[in-house]
Amino acid sequence: MLKTKTCKKCKASFVSEKKEEYCKDCIIILLKECAMCKLIKPKVLFYKDKNRVDGFYCYCKDCSAKEHKEYAKNNKYKIEIKSREWRDKNKESLNKKQREYMKKTNYASEKTPNQRKIRYIKRETRRKYPLKNQQCKYCGEVATEHHHITKPITINEFEFVCHKCHVQAERQQKGGNK
Repeated sequence: MLKTKTCKKCKASFVSEKKEEYCKDCIIILLKECAMCKLIKPKVLFYKDKNRVDGFYCYCKDCSAKEHKEYAKNNKYKIEIKSREWRDKNKESLNKKQREYMKKTNYASEKTPNQRKIRYIKRETRRKYPLKNQQCKYCGEVATEHHHITKPITINEFEFVCHKCHVQAERQQKGGNK
């Protein structure tokens, strides 16, 4: 059954059997053919490109993503060099952004210098004393963590422990038997 409808874009009236919301002229305006996959798709599925006549990139978003992944896979070294050059060129602005982030997140506040020192000591302990082929001091299972015995923490004073025993040791060190 034919129905008279009004186009959503140009407000012109047209006759159609289907549930179309746009007239034929507007449908042509709203669609575009992808140069790679040759499918006709809505322009919403194309990236905007102000250098093109119609204002949209010639490949659809799916094909653009495939093309980008392929390029990144084949040109890792080239991309790495370019990004390193960009970082060297923009070092000051990157440092400024990083400082602003640190202030915003309270990373560098007066409360945390000790926490940064502790984080450094734990990282150095993991680096100097890897967990390969170590057994838990308490239960004999495979050790998965380092437990620092002393407070304040030092690099050389720790035990190899499993996670379960580490949790128990930390609770006892804090003064509770929870």
